[in-house]
Amino acid sequence: MLSIGDPAPSFERQPVFGLPVQVPSSTPLLLCFVRSLSSPLTRQRLAELQERNSDFDVEGIRIAAITDSEAELAQDFVPRYHVLAPVICDPEQVLFKEWGVGGHNPVLGRLRGLGVANVRGAFRALKHGVGPIERRQLRLPAQFLIKDGKILAAHYAQSVGEDLGLDALLAAFKASQA
Repeated sequence: MLSIGDPAPSFERQPVFGLPVQVPSSTPLLLCFVRSLSSPLTRQRLAELQERNSDFDVEGIRIAAITDSEAELAQDFVPRYHVLAPVICDPEQVLFKEWGVGGHNPVLGRLRGLGVANVRGAFRALKHGVGPIERRQLRLPAQFLIKDGKILAAHYAQSVGEDLGLDALLAAFKASQA
């Protein structure tokens, strides 16, 4: 697992649409590993990123998402849901493994944290719809804030609905600027 201050694993990938995403980059990057695009929680997360895109843009931060969904699903999903952030498909889960995402018990991870507090979040997520069932719905999400090739913030979720809030990620970036 990666920690704050670690060098970010290097890669360059072509998203479904748009310009290539490269790490390291001269531009700060919020890299969000998400579950399959058929998951309502992934759809909710991408909608939240969409809503807050301008907050990150003002700070000069590019947002990108990595999913283990197949490219065919993403090629339909991205324009249908008007996703502005680049979406990289990693069905072989190469990037997931390089970044240490999903190295935990998927069954326990999916069930942990689904208590009463997260029931409301699950219902909110369902409003974003459910896509075709994919065999890859076992990964848990993770978020990384990267600047100058170094990790400024890293969060590996312990349950399907958990993530590091976008406000916390922006605060981490602003703290690094001070």
